Amino acid sequence: MFSPMGTQSVDWRESQERQFGAGTQMISGVKYPVELFMTANRFTSTLLTRVVLSSTSIHTVGLTKTDSYALTITTLDRQTGALVSQSQILSQITRGMRDVFVLNTRDTKAPAVVWFEKHDGTLHSVVLDSNILSPEIASTKIRFAKVHDVQLDNEGLFVAETKDELPYVFGMYSTGLKQEWDFDDSVRRLRSCLS
Repeated sequence: MFSPMGTQSVDWRESQERQFGAGTQMISGVKYPVELFMTANRFTSTLLTRVVLSSTSIHTVGLTKTDSYALTITTLDRQTGALVSQSQILSQITRGMRDVFVLNTRDTKAPAVVWFEKHDGTLHSVVLDSNILSPEIASTKIRFAKVHDVQLDNEGLFVAETKDELPYVFGMYSTGLKQEWDFDDSVRRLRSCLS
């Protein structure tokens, strides 16, 4: 069953015991077999945490427990419910979904996923607009300590913070992440104007 937050919890064993198509789930007025949503569970211990609708597809984003977490993305055709693609992106996500954001790109409004890998302080992203997912790493020499969801996912924005607590605003674009605002640089510019 879908909760208002867009997460889904279906007992995998129960799903395995039923015949394909025995149960259905309604999304945007279209019925889909419940088992289609469980295909991500072919990877060990996958927890589906976000369901994202685009104009042509339904994307499920989840985490698969490995040494850390791997990002699992399943794409279904929005009209038929047919499985379009399934990808598992190896990562070093350590804090679960606290380090993963689902956003819209600022330029095309396509859905995208951004995640933070604390071990090396890097930001990674992937746009969910094609069958082939090509993860990108943010091209910055700055190493971050944490990320913050600032509830601007429709605008494609989030904040990354350094260990010195300097915040940087990043925007998600169809070509990858771009630093939008540097608070440290703003303070420096203000100080130079005042001196």
